[in-house]
Amino acid sequence: MPYLDVSENPKKMRTTIKTFLYILILVISGACSSTKISTAKSTKTQFLVLDPRNYHNVSFNPKWIAENNIETIIEREYLDGKNGKVHLVTILEYDKSGYLQTKFGGLSYPKNEEPIKDDIFGRWEYKKIEIDSFITQPSKIIRFHNQKGKMEQPDTLKMGNKIYNIKYANVYLNEEGEMTREYIYDKSNRIIKELNKGGTEAFSVKYKNDQLIEISKFNQWKEKTFSSFIIKDKTGRIIKNIDESNDMTHEFYYDKNGYMIENKDWFKGKEPNYHTYEYVRRDSR
Repeated sequence: MPYLDVSENPKKMRTTIKTFLYILILVISGACSSTKISTAKSTKTQFLVLDPRNYHNVSFNPKWIAENNIETIIEREYLDGKNGKVHLVTILEYDKSGYLQTKFGGLSYPKNEEPIKDDIFGRWEYKKIEIDSFITQPSKIIRFHNQKGKMEQPDTLKMGNKIYNIKYANVYLNEEGEMTREYIYDKSNRIIKELNKGGTEAFSVKYKNDQLIEISKFNQWKEKTFSSFIIKDKTGRIIKNIDESNDMTHEFYYDKNGYMIENKDWFKGKEPNYHTYEYVRRDSR
């Protein structure tokens, strides 16, 4: 700390005090800024996020796709082991904000493993609508093939409406102003329950610890509530989903950069199916 000589004239002493205080403020401000930068660098956006309404309880994270400038994900499915023949090739195309725009679904056992949009079963098209705290994605499929082969005239079918609750809202209202979804959170602002229209439970979530999450859903076909278990690694990445309702297990594998490169799934007592993933960035063209 600078030594202040009180014998100096008052004007000079005031100037010295002001200079000292200014330097002290800069030091404190710099320390706070460095803490924030360090915290920001230590947080990583995860590739998969919890999504209990999806069939294996997880989905691609739009934020991760946008941050990594991903334009296309190519998924290859193998039913007879990774060394067998490719069963399906699916092409997923995203907008710059990370939301799905178009999905090209391949024919069974294509001629080669390359993504060919002309050799497809159908094309799924997604709209992106921002409403208050939500992003909704109504979709439709244009089918080019049926069970008898290629259609003379493609047909179009409306599909579901994916809803993203991006601002932790408590209720979702449809176009008629009716509440069709209600969200309940814990003290850490984590979803613990979601209700359908009329108050029926869509699912509930229990956070057992940092690496284990239990999801409970009612199975209408079996008229019983079953649990699924999400398992994370120490870095917070989702690496496994175990579903009691159909004895099915999914395992997710990543490379060192956080890209999911493989998804393995199998039913109890059955050989696993494999899904591999290829990524095309916008700046790679």
